[in-house]
Amino acid sequence: MSFAHAALCLSLVLAGFALSMISLASRPRRLLGIRIGYAYVDEYCWRMVNAIAASITLSLGAAGAILYALMGSIGPVVATALGYAITIPLVVLLGERIAEKRLLSIPNLLSDARVVRIEGPSPLVITLLLAVTTIFVASSVTYALAYYPRLPSRIAIHFSASGAPDAYAPKGVGLATIVLIELGVYSMCVALAYAALRKPEAFYRPWLGPGSWKRIALALNAIASSACVVLSLALIDLVTYNATRLHAIPLQLVTAISLTLVATSAAYATLLEARGSRYA
Repeated sequence: MSFAHAALCLSLVLAGFALSMISLASRPRRLLGIRIGYAYVDEYCWRMVNAIAASITLSLGAAGAILYALMGSIGPVVATALGYAITIPLVVLLGERIAEKRLLSIPNLLSDARVVRIEGPSPLVITLLLAVTTIFVASSVTYALAYYPRLPSRIAIHFSASGAPDAYAPKGVGLATIVLIELGVYSMCVALAYAALRKPEAFYRPWLGPGSWKRIALALNAIASSACVVLSLALIDLVTYNATRLHAIPLQLVTAISLTLVATSAAYATLLEARGSRYA
């Protein structure tokens, strides 16, 4: 297993172990763990939500290693991409069930709870983000299907920093892998948009004011949409190169955009969490 593929599987395994340790904490942590609103009903919900997330990520990390043994380098890539895409919505759905049962089983929790009106970000902005993302994804997949007959039997699926191909795969397997990764990230965009519009409590943190958790919800949707747009551009470039031997989009530009989006969004979300506290 190459270092890159090992790192993909290892990232899920390490995330699972980290979440299992966080689930043992005596109280919710501000910057650690699965910080969805349902986790803050009480310590039991906090531990259960993080324990479930740990189980899912550990299982997906193991699945990536098994798929590598069966499918080669494609396995870990697909497993990791789909893993990150399905973990968040799955944990949100299971966390909601846990919180509902907990509140019903202990009425005092519900009667003593501080009532907080939770509203999501602007529906227009969220809908617009999802619409733009959908257009990019649909266009890139349609472009790939249109050029498919013109592609050679083996295509380049990875490029060095200089733009030279350094990994190849059969065109059917290679394109299917890239499209599956893109659709996996797109499914995460849809799940985050649904949560922002219908389940805004998933973004609630008890230490943040209403404006802060709205901005966090918007930031997460923007991050997922941006990642999907970058993947769409990368798919268009990959198909164009294999059909014409010319890059449609400079790889350095795509890499720079990706790193900038990740670094900026991570810094912004962390700043909101760290400085948005309503408590001393």
